[in-house]
Amino acid sequence: HHLACAGDEGTRDWNALELPSPEFYWDRARALSIRYKRYEQAARVYLSCLERFRDDDYSHHYAAWNLQKAKRAPELSREHYAQAVTLAPDNPWWNARFVGFLIHSGQRAEARPAWRRALQAVDPDGTATARSAWLASHVHYWVAEAWLEVGHWREAQRVMQGIPAEIRARSHRPFKELLARVERAESEERARLAEWFAAQPGPSSDTAEAVW
Repeated sequence: HHLACAGDEGTRDWNALELPSPEFYWDRARALSIRYKRYEQAARVYLSCLERFRDDDYSHHYAAWNLQKAKRAPELSREHYAQAVTLAPDNPWWNARFVGFLIHSGQRAEARPAWRRALQAVDPDGTATARSAWLASHVHYWVAEAWLEVGHWREAQRVMQGIPAEIRARSHRPFKELLARVERAESEERARLAEWFAAQPGPSSDTAEAVW
């Protein structure tokens, strides 16, 4: 553990160790990622782990996450996010991060069915979301925010509509502020549409309100 956390000073001796389980790799990779912010090096450690333990969904997920943080190899990042979800389809975090990655990387047509599959795997009948704020806080919030960040307020709105209002209120995430941002984005888009209609020459049988 101390070699794993020792940064450059521990690298040579840590590399010489016999590592009999994935957790030893995680220890080193987490230190590189969290303590030293060396995301690409951390990703390489997770990928080394996968050479021996190819079905380790944790390493697949965090190899992808660290590659994404390092802004390296987006196709490889997607591959490992997807593999983590395949190996552990009911893991809420793996699903939320994969959908968020698809949204932010411009693969929005794939993000929508990925989100539907995530809900089916994590909470197929919706009872977990209706009973506790945990899923809304750790899954729905991040996906809704990702949609809003790329300018798709309606998709963010749809995600939040799947959460009962009392559950949003109980969450430690700022759902109230996120909903206000969605409403502001909707209002701004509506105003732009009205301005565009007002600038068109000649009469029109349509109104901005009707088109909206």
